Amino acid sequence: MKTPSAQLSMREMRKRGYIVAKVEYWNSFTHHRVDLFGLIDLLCLAKNDRIGVQTTSYTHIADHRQKALQSVFLVPILQSGIRYVLHGWKKGKTGRWELKEEEMVLGEDGGAVVMRE
Repeated sequence: MKTPSAQLSMREMRKRGYIVAKVEYWNSFTHHRVDLFGLIDLLCLAKNDRIGVQTTSYTHIADHRQKALQSVFLVPILQSGIRYVLHGWKKGKTGRWELKEEEMVLGEDGGAVVMRE
């Protein structure tokens, strides 16, 4: 059975001590998934920390990175204090799920976005 990436990310973030809410939903009229601000699947909260997670397969992480960098919402999300993280999942050689995590942060000028792995 295929394990959805959102389920894997929820499990991972809960393991790290966050409470997690799925903020993506299915629009039955357009037959598309809708993310919060077009960018966030999961909202993760812990003491003094808020993370918006976009979760996908390992092979699509570059697509989601590009989409986020082109979004008019990314900089305001980061400026609000919410961290933005991409999760890319793949099955490793042992058959276990492996996570590639990338975080987007504001540059020194406060407007540009830079990547941090």
